[in-house]
Amino acid sequence: SSPYLAPAEREAFMLRCKAAGAVPMVAWKSKTSKQIEYKVLEGSE
Repeated sequence: SSPYLAPAEREAFMLRCKAAGAVPMVAWKSKTSKQIEYKVLEGSE
């Protein structure tokens, strides 16, 4: 399987964040830690 979240999974994650009133974020699985990491994006679209 891919070490990264699939586009559909990433989109679903974004929608959950927005639904929770959170700031836009990106999630991906780190190649080194094998765990999902989060990074806050500055601003919003």
